[in-house]
Amino acid sequence: MKKSLINLLTFIFLSSIPFAQTIEGTWKLSPVAGALGVGPAVGDIGWWANTLEEATTTRACFFDDEYV
Repeated sequence: MKKSLINLLTFIFLSSIPFAQTIEGTWKLSPVAGALGVGPAVGDIGWWANTLEEATTTRACFFDDEYV
């Protein structure tokens, strides 16, 4: 029973690999308020987040960078 369960889980894992999403292309940060931030948990930007002014003037050179 244990061996068949391991085989089943292995099959499910291996068969799902071709459907995994990949990150490809050229990426840029959106020049909007809150596009870049820091916080205590994933998705939480409560400690610090960029403002619209930072995105368009102060740190504009960072927001026009392309990541390939």
